[in-house]
Amino acid sequence: MTSPRDDRGMRQLEDMLASFPERVAELTERVRELTEAEATGTSREGTVTVTVTGAGLVTGIRVGTTALRELDNYTLGEHITEAVNAALDEADQLRSGLSGPDGGGAGLASAMAEAEEMFDYRMNGLIAQMDDVLRALED
Repeated sequence: MTSPRDDRGMRQLEDMLASFPERVAELTERVRELTEAEATGTSREGTVTVTVTGAGLVTGIRVGTTALRELDNYTLGEHITEAVNAALDEADQLRSGLSGPDGGGAGLASAMAEAEEMFDYRMNGLIAQMDDVLRALED
């Protein structure tokens, strides 16, 4: 015989399992949006601008004509490095600020960890209930 508490737990597990494909689809969409997002960074002097994807892939480097005429190779390299690092920092902020549909600010990694923890918890409860049923059947 199952108790109302067991029934409630089973319903919660069924609801969670039913919503799992939807949650995976949401996370997949958010990851796709991130990889398509662009971040830009500019050197301190504004001579170089770099564009990267949310995944950190450099997609463009724009060097101002003044920089090409007035900077030596070493200094130009420093300006490019500054701009790349600034763009990558912005991409990192995009990744860490990736929030759920409600805009609540929970990052993707924490959302994934929460979903996995909830799944483990529910599965452990289900296994315990199944063990109880098996013991009852054996008696």
